[in-house]
Amino acid sequence: MYPLVTKFARLLFLCFLPLLIISSTGKDIMLITPLEVGTHSLNIIAGAENQLLVGNMSFGVNNQLSYKDEQFSILKLCFTGSGVKEAYAMELLISKKNSSNQTVLGHYKVENIDSFLTPFDGVFGAFSSVELGEKAFFASSGAVQITHFDKNRVVGKIDLKFKDNSGKEFSINGAFDAR
Repeated sequence: MYPLVTKFARLLFLCFLPLLIISSTGKDIMLITPLEVGTHSLNIIAGAENQLLVGNMSFGVNNQLSYKDEQFSILKLCFTGSGVKEAYAMELLISKKNSSNQTVLGHYKVENIDSFLTPFDGVFGAFSSVELGEKAFFASSGAVQITHFDKNRVVGKIDLKFKDNSGKEFSINGAFDAR
């Protein structure tokens, strides 16, 4: 009787051991669901606070000639928050000097812009929110990455720092899928 109990205990142990090992491996893995077209999911980090910004977005492409007859493509991304409490708006202008009529995929960094009279290479961004007050915040550093672009859709990621005139700052990072 004793050998039968031992064999049963070993078999039971060997069956549950792989289950224990497998069940603990995915503890820290988070699956990211793809964004719905025309939406964004961004994190705003202000000091120790972290808030999720979810809303709709759209885009537009404009081609412009500089005074030196250089061709610039300008991609305008418009982010809007839904709801009364979390109302916000953010616009990003991504400008690129090129010879074709399309904005190219790539990594664009924030540029300091003195005037909009001359086209620029890089990103300009502005953010306003009911919660943060009346003053607008402007992108001071960071980058935008465009991973997919066609005439109906733009997909990418942002990681930007915003600052207002009084010195208050925060960062926004996340993904978007515009149409």
